[in-house]
Amino acid sequence: MSDKKDEKVTVEEEVVHTADQSHPTVEDVISTSEGPSEESLKKVQEILSSSSKEGDLPKSMRNLMTREANNNRRIQESIQGAKTNPVWFIPLFCALLVLGVAWIVVNYITNGVYPIPQIGRWNLLVGFGILMLGFIMTMWWN
Repeated sequence: MSDKKDEKVTVEEEVVHTADQSHPTVEDVISTSEGPSEESLKKVQEILSSSSKEGDLPKSMRNLMTREANNNRRIQESIQGAKTNPVWFIPLFCALLVLGVAWIVVNYITNGVYPIPQIGRWNLLVGFGILMLGFIMTMWWN
């Protein structure tokens, strides 16, 4: 039983050795590497780019290349259509959040005397208002 397996392996090895060794195939590069590394990916890219005819590639590779081209196109379209915030938006809502919390903390530490002494305990409402403005701005963040 093991003799038949050995014979089969030797026949397959002969077929591989008799194949044209001047240009390695994608399968050769992938099978010799222990895992996807940068070097093996570069070799695969070189093989794909050096192929003069797309018909020379296996059907699975042509399908893979078509899917990759479609994915790249969709990614580029989604990037172009993406909404972004102005540069000042994130620092402003972060500053409002910090200012609101600081306003409330100062009010508690000074027993309602500061930040604005004339309004007393209404300082809490002002602090929570500033804090809520910051939270509302986070909902518009893209």
